[in-house]
Amino acid sequence: MNRLYAAKYTDLNDPMEGFYLFSGIRNTNIISEAVFSEKQTTKIVSLSRNYTNPLMWAHYANGHRGVAIGVEVDSTCYRCIDMNYINDLYLVENAQVKPPFEIVEEVFSNKHQIWAYEEEVRVLTNFISPYVNVIVKKVILGKSMTEEDVDFISKLIKKINEEIEIIKMDDSDFMY
Repeated sequence: MNRLYAAKYTDLNDPMEGFYLFSGIRNTNIISEAVFSEKQTTKIVSLSRNYTNPLMWAHYANGHRGVAIGVEVDSTCYRCIDMNYINDLYLVENAQVKPPFEIVEEVFSNKHQIWAYEEEVRVLTNFISPYVNVIVKKVILGKSMTEEDVDFISKLIKKINEEIEIIKMDDSDFMY
């Protein structure tokens, strides 16, 4: 089985991750404590729907010299959510009638619009294991990867699983 590491929200790269505001509720401290506790047990895998964005390659794949891995997540076992990109902190409304896990899912489903280029999909889990099981479908090689590395990684992937598609990016693959 293939798996990806699910991190705590405090380990993600957005310093405002997990921040939110409440709107017009009583007992804010009680609800805040319950939400904080739920946030501590929720783990996140951050994925992107788009492997052709040059900013993603520049920021997360060693300047186009790394790899992207295309995976399939079992949505019957894990909560997969598309991100909403907003202009401010997420505003939780009607918190007094929502269970803490629902509030946490809302909070972790929203982030500032400056991150919109990532086209992020998140996998949220509360399982004890810090891993999410996935099926690797493809490995995408960066356009600036050396031929030596392309050859090595391609051979390695084929030895692991011949059904995994291998794609080598070039300038024509990127959306500008």
